[in-house]
Order: sequence, then structure tokens, then C-alpha cells
Amino acid sequence: IEDIDDIEDIDDIEVAQLESAAESSPNRLSLVCSSGLSGESSGEASVAGSESPVSNSSYIELDTSLAFNEHSCIELDTSISELDVSFIAPAYSPIRLSDAECNSPGCIRSADDVFVAPSTEVRNGQQSLINHSPHAISTNEGMIPEGRTTMHHINWSGFKITIDNVDKNFRPSFQRINHQTNSLHCVHMYAVKDRLDLSSFSNAPPQLVNIKPEDILPTHSDLCNIKEHFKILVSRILVQRKDELAAQRKDVHWHIPFQYSREMYMKSTVIPLGVIDHNENRIDEMVCIMEQLQINYVPTQSNEVTMSFIDTGETMTYTEHNFHPIACSGDQLTVARERAAKSVRHHSENELDRLEGLVPLVDDWHTNMSLVKVIWKWLYSKQSATQMGTLFQLKNEINRTNVPVDPTNNLKACEDFLSVVLDAHVMAASETILTSNSYESVSDLSAALIEEYLGIELPKPKPPQSRRPRQPVRAVDGVYVYATEVLTLGLLWLGFNDAIKEGDGDTIILYWRFLLLVFKRGGCRNYSTEAVNLLSQLHTLSPRLVAQLKWGRFVNTKGRPGCNIPSDLHMEHLNRKLKGMLCNIGPNNSFSTIQRAAKTIGVVSEVSHQFAKEVGVQRDSGHHKRKASDKDFSIILQTLEDNEVFIKKGKRMHDSFKLPHGNIEQFNKEKLDKWLQEKIDGICKSR
Repeated sequence: IEDIDDIEDIDDIEVAQLESAAESSPNRLSLVCSSGLSGESSGEASVAGSESPVSNSSYIELDTSLAFNEHSCIELDTSISELDVSFIAPAYSPIRLSDAECNSPGCIRSADDVFVAPSTEVRNGQQSLINHSPHAISTNEGMIPEGRTTMHHINWSGFKITIDNVDKNFRPSFQRINHQTNSLHCVHMYAVKDRLDLSSFSNAPPQLVNIKPEDILPTHSDLCNIKEHFKILVSRILVQRKDELAAQRKDVHWHIPFQYSREMYMKSTVIPLGVIDHNENRIDEMVCIMEQLQINYVPTQSNEVTMSFIDTGETMTYTEHNFHPIACSGDQLTVARERAAKSVRHHSENELDRLEGLVPLVDDWHTNMSLVKVIWKWLYSKQSATQMGTLFQLKNEINRTNVPVDPTNNLKACEDFLSVVLDAHVMAASETILTSNSYESVSDLSAALIEEYLGIELPKPKPPQSRRPRQPVRAVDGVYVYATEVLTLGLLWLGFNDAIKEGDGDTIILYWRFLLLVFKRGGCRNYSTEAVNLLSQLHTLSPRLVAQLKWGRFVNTKGRPGCNIPSDLHMEHLNRKLKGMLCNIGPNNSFSTIQRAAKTIGVVSEVSHQFAKEVGVQRDSGHHKRKASDKDFSIILQTLEDNEVFIKKGKRMHDSFKLPHGNIEQFNKEKLDKWLQEKIDGICKSR
């Protein structure tokens, strides 16, 4: 295309690669398109200067929608970019160009206004810089004066970066005084493309923020919504475990529909970004890590602005930075270090020095682990071996020797055990209800069970002290309270994981509101603070970042419903693959080798998968198939029914657990509001 005016219908062009050919003509803009150009009906086009057709799926890893930055470029290994890897999952959505112009040089106005300057050249998925002659450029708007920057509108196809530390020791076979163990401490990272179209979301954060504790705490409508979610979960358990209700399986929602169900069922596009040779455990190195991330991956335009003073006639020149903030997620410890690094730079002069291009977001897998730890802290004790119906006694009853005291030692075993125990408690509670009432519908039975035994209560003010004589304390059935607590916390854990699998961002936020109460009562100071930070970001971030906070938390590697996993769990998978590759590099454990291995994880996995497919080798699906637990379930259910744990019987008590009421009940709202307000004030002060 010799001139932009030659394009009649720009919407029909799907750009797979953009090249600025300044060498031949400053007015020439070469486009490599998959369709829409005259004479190119086959869906292929040729790269400028090359006669071989290029398929629209042959460019992988990165394009301009991932990063465009005048300071640096994203580097890919040349040997990898030259491979014919058309079978690999396609890269980002094609770029669409229009004649939209920026009102001011280098201005990025909103999430749907991401611009690439004509001084940016992209080749083979990489970005580099070229020098243009300062001539006027012809567009449909007419001649643009010399020296003014022209921008092309690009629909926002955003991404999120996830990071985590990776540590490994390389021990030599023959140790010498000058040949010792080499310890690797790096930060591993990847980017995942947004599956939602965020072009219509504004990138402007709210100017005035007035957050109150009521905006953070769960409301009555939140309690009603989570009860509805619990009813569906209970219905699933009943139709699976109770033969009389098996015929109603078709009436149960196995995949709960929500606003963006279709998008969240799509396969995610994941791009490994390699490693950074810094240790995130040190704040000074964490600052360097965030600087590199901001320079390399935050879309930025920097312009020299001259300001004149009318009184004195003097001029002052300063650099103006316009950028799109990018979400940078990780586990709680990583996110806390990101915030610490930003606090170190809080008093810097400009936005880039203050690291405002990166927005820390906490992920959900480590949060789920902390939730299981709280459940174990409240309900699991080695001293309760003889107390019928407790978790430790039930574990011994079915000989689950792999269930540890600390869930972090074997989280999978703890969750598998908790799932069977929860099913048995749901069945025992349903049998107790059916002794006094009859329900033909599984939905009605589930609703009655939730209303009767759910132990969640919203924080409310304490009633005024009365001068009347104190009433005698009612006898509390501690066995009954313990059983309802297992049911309540088990459903909270099950619902949180179900929302993750579906990729339902709104429901995840709903569960985070109740997890705030759990972590606060359970003494998890870090995660209770992180819950406040996350829920406050719904009010302080731009609409685009809020949408990313809700819907960009998951990675779907299968492209099927119910196959989403948290971003930090996928990071753990990549860490495991990277360490497996590093085990075979022998003495070649230099940083360049590690960097090459980290960047090629996705390519190596796809090449291996394609090779195995071609030669007919059976590969594991990655799905962890669970063995039937019917016998374990029957033993636990029989124990619960024999001890009538869901029938109030006066003053019974488990000696190891003093539970006068549920742990998510009877909060002191005054103290909770005071603590929340202190956290909110700190968040607003740091903005």
C-alpha cells in the first residue's frame, strides 16, 4: 500500500504483521494481511522484501498488542522465531487500523485508544526502533505538519503479567574450592492475553475515592447470593450421593452460567517471557525487577513538552509520560513485595519512576491454600482422636495416613479428604431434615438444608448494654456447632474452587468478601490485609483494570468449560517445567541458557506434543482422575448418623474444640470497622 488513502475499507483488513519501511519511502506503510487486500484472496500475503507467502498463524509469541514501547523491545530467540510452528496456538487477535488521530502528541486517552507511533517497526513478532525523516505524512485527514506524531488506533487487546520466584541449586559432581554449588534466584514470568474485549472500558481511574467499610464487607444481598450458590453445590452432592434423587441430575446446574461464560470457556493464550536475574526477596532487587517489567512491557509514549512563562519569557522542558497500566499478579508474598517496591519509589518525580505502570493483583491458588490452613487450624487437632465426628477421628477411621497436620505439606490429600467429609455432612444433614419434613425437589431440600445449618452471620453492631440482671448462659451443643462449622467452611471452600474452575470473576469477588471475615477471625494477617486491598481496588482502579482484576485471574489451558485454573497455579506449573529442563543442562547453567530455556517452554511443549501426536504416542491429559470413594463416604456417614451430629442434644462438647458459636458469626462490628478504616486510609494515602 503506497499510501494510507489507498485503503478503502479499513475494517476488512486483518493485520497480522506491521512493518514501517522508512528505507524506501517515509510515506510507505507495508501491511502483511491475512485477507481483505486486492489480489490476495487466498488468505496469505508476502512480507515486504520476501517472495514467500506467510500464513497468518506462522507468527507466534508476541505482537504489538502485547507490548510497544519506544524504550526497548521484546526479544525472542532468532532460531525459534524462524521455525515453522504453524501448529502452535495462534497469537493475539489481529490489529485493526483506523484513521483516528490523537489530540495531542503521544497521548493515550483510554483503554480503547492504544497507539503505535510510526517510528515503531515490528518484525517477526519483535519490536525495534527506526529513524524516520521528519517529513509530513499524508492521511485521509490531509497533511500533518512536520514534526507531529501520527498515531493509529488499535482496539485494546490487553494482557496480564504473572510473576513468581524460581530457586534452584546446581551442585557439581566434583566439588572444588573454586567450583561450588551455584544457587539460582530468579523471577519467572509469563503473559496471558485477555479473553474479554476491553475496548469499551475506560482507562481513566476515578478522581474522587471515598471508600467506607460498608463497601468492603459483605451485605445482605451478598449473603443471599452466596446461599443461592451453596444451594446449587448441595444439589450436586445430593443427586450424586442419594439414589432417590439421582433422577433429578438433569435439573441441576453443573456449569453455572454467568455474563462472560462463553469467553471464559475459551483457551487462553499464554506467552512465556523468560526470567529476570534478580531475587525478589530483596526490596532493592524487587525495584529493579519492576523497572524492567515496566520498561519492557508497559505500553508507553514519552514526549518532550516545552512550557513558556509569560511573565519572564523563560521556557522549561520536561518529559511527559502516557502509558497503559498493566496488571502484575502473583501470590500474596510476591504482591506484598511489589507494593513494598512501589512504596520505596512513592516520592519520585514522575509516574514511571513511581512504578505506576504496574498494578499488583493477588491470585487465588495460594489463597485457597490459606483457606484450607484456616479450616485445619479450627477443626483439626491430634488430641481429638477419640472425639467422634471430628476431622482427625474421621481421618483415622478411613486410614487417610497421607493427610498432614499442615495442609501445605500435601494440599491435594487434604482437599480430597475434605471433599469426602463434606459430602458425608451434606448427606447426614439432609437425612436429619427428611425425618421431620418431606421434599420431592432436590432444590427445595437444598434450600432447607442451607437455611437450617449454614453458620454465616453478617457483622452487626452490638446491642446496647442493659442494666437488667444478666441472663444465664444457654447450654451449647458443641458437637452440633462443630458439624455445622464443617458444613459451612466446606461449602465456602467448595464454592470458591468452583468459581475458579468456571472463571466467574463476579462470584470470586463475592467469595473474597466472606474470606475477609474468615482470614480476619483466623489470624491470617497478611491475607486479611490482601483481601482489603483487593476489594478496595474495585473502587480505586480504572474500569479496564477492574475488569482485568475480575476476569483476568484465570488461565484455561484446555478450551473447555470448567477448566480454568488460577494464574499463580499455572505459574507453578511453568516453574516445574523450567526446573525439569534445567536438570538436563549439566554444567551449562549460565543465565543465558536459563533465559533461553524459560522463553521456549511453550514452544518446546507444543513441539513435543505435536511430535507425540505424529508418532502415535499416548500422552497424559493432565486430568487427575479420582478413584471412587464410596466406601470411605459410607464409613464417615455412618459415624455421623450414629452420633446424631445434626440434632441438638443439650450440652455436648468436643474437648479439643471450644465452639460456643460458628467462626463466621458474632463479629464485633465496631472493632472490625475501626480496623478496616485504618487499612482503607492507608490505601487512599498511598494513591
